[in-house]
Amino acid sequence: MSSIATVVIIAIFLVMILYSFAHFPWPVTLLVGAVPFFLLLASSIDFFLLMPIALSSSFLFIPGMPGNFFLYHVFIAAYIFLRVVRTAFTKRLVRQPPGLDSWLVLFLVGWVVMLMVVRGAGMRILGGGKYGGATYLQIVLVLIFYWFSRDASVVSERRIRVAGVLLGILGVLPMTANAVFILTAAKIWQPMLFFKMAAAATEAIVSEIRGEEMRWVFLAPASQLIWAGIFGFSSGRFSVALRWLCFGTAAVAGLLSGYRSVVIGVIGFITLYYFLRARRKGTFLFAMILMGGAAYLFCWTFGRYMPFAVQRVLTLLPGIDVSPEAYYRGLSTIIWRKMVWRLAVGDIPRYWLIGRGVSFSPEALPIDARHHTVELYYLTGNFHQAILELIVLYGVPALVACLGFYAVRLLRMFRETSDPSLWHSASARDWGQALLAYATVRFVLTVAGGISHELLVTLPLYLAFYNIIRNTDARLGAHENRSHTSKLEQRR
Repeated sequence: MSSIATVVIIAIFLVMILYSFAHFPWPVTLLVGAVPFFLLLASSIDFFLLMPIALSSSFLFIPGMPGNFFLYHVFIAAYIFLRVVRTAFTKRLVRQPPGLDSWLVLFLVGWVVMLMVVRGAGMRILGGGKYGGATYLQIVLVLIFYWFSRDASVVSERRIRVAGVLLGILGVLPMTANAVFILTAAKIWQPMLFFKMAAAATEAIVSEIRGEEMRWVFLAPASQLIWAGIFGFSSGRFSVALRWLCFGTAAVAGLLSGYRSVVIGVIGFITLYYFLRARRKGTFLFAMILMGGAAYLFCWTFGRYMPFAVQRVLTLLPGIDVSPEAYYRGLSTIIWRKMVWRLAVGDIPRYWLIGRGVSFSPEALPIDARHHTVELYYLTGNFHQAILELIVLYGVPALVACLGFYAVRLLRMFRETSDPSLWHSASARDWGQALLAYATVRFVLTVAGGISHELLVTLPLYLAFYNIIRNTDARLGAHENRSHTSKLEQRR
C-alpha cells in the first residue's frame, strides 16, 4: 500500500473516531473508528510502530473508556499484538540477545505487575492520566513496547522523518483546542472532549475570573516543535533558519506558558544537542557562557517589564527584579513542593521495600484534600520529585532498576552517537544525537523535580524511537553494502 493511501486511511480513522465520539457512546465509537484502523493491519506493521511516537505529543485520548487512555496506547497495544502474532510463526520473540538495559526493563514490568496484585485496587482501572490504576497498564505497555523496539526497524528513513515531524506538529492540537476554549469564553468547548489537557484552560479562565495575572499554560505542548525542526529540516537550503525558527517558537511558547521546567528543558536540549555536534567543544562552551551572560544582563535590565508568565520563570535567576505577584507565585510552588516532600519522606520507612502503589479512588479522597494542593498531591502520589515517588510508590528495587536502566542506556547512546563510523546515514546520527540530548536533559530535570511518570512512561517511548532509528540505519546500510558488493562481483 502506498504511503499516500496509508495516510488517507489514518486520517479517515481519526475523523471517524472523533465524529463518533461526539454522537455515539464509546462502544459504537470503537466499532465505527476501527474500520480503517484494521485496514492498516493488512498494510504494514511500520505504522503501528511509529504512530505511538507521533501521537504521544497530541494529548488525544479516548473519552468514555475506563482509565482515559491516550490514543497512542491503542497503537502500542496493537503493535504488541502484531509482534506476538508474528512470534507464533517465527518462533522467536526478539532476534537480538537482551542486554542489561533489557533485563532491567523486564524486571520493572514484573515489579509493576506484582504491585497491581499486592496493592489490590490496582487491578481496577481507577483514575487516569499520570495517576490512578491506569498508570500500571500504561507503564507495562510502554516498557514492553521499548523491549520489542530493540530489534524493530522500518522500511525507510522517510517514514521516520514523517513520524518525527508529526511528533512536533501534533503538540499544536491541544494548544489550539485550549486557545479556542479560552478565547470564546468556553462557548466552543467540543474540541476539549478529545484532549486530556483541560486543566490548562481551567487555570487560565479561573485566573481571569479572579482578576489575577495569567500564564498561558496551554502553550506548553508547543515546545514539542523542536522535533519538527530536528526531523523536518535536517537538510536543504533554508534548513538551518527553519530549524531555528522551530526552536525559537518552542522556547517562546515555554516562556509564555510559565512552566520553568519547559523553558529549562528546551534551552537545555538546544545547548546539549549542539554541544554533542560541535567539533570544538571548548569553544562552544565559551560561546554559550558569553551568550548566557548577555541573556542574564538583558533579563536583569528588562525583567520587570516582561509578561507575567516570563517573570514567573525569571524567579529562578538570582538578582532579577520581578513584580511581587510573580515572585510570590513562583515561590509558592517551591513551598508546597517542600510540604509534600516532608509528608512523602515520612512514608519511606513503611513503603521502602514494596511501594504503596499508584491506584486510588477519587471518591475516597477527603473533601478538603480535593481543594488543597498539598494533601491532594500527597494522596494521589504526585510529589514532583521522581526519586521520592519511585521509593514511596514503587519501592527501592524499582528505583534501582529505573536509574540503572537510564545509566546504561544513555551511556550506550552516547558511545554510539559519538562514533560516525557506526552510522550509515548522517541524518540518522543527527536524530540519534537529538534524542540523546532530549532524554538526558529530561532525565536530569525529572530526577531534580519532576514526576516518575516521565521516567516510566514518557521517556522510554523516546528511547524506543532511538532504537528504531538505529536499527533502521543499520539495516539500510547493510542492504546498501550487499548491493554494492553484488554489483562489483557482477562486473568481475
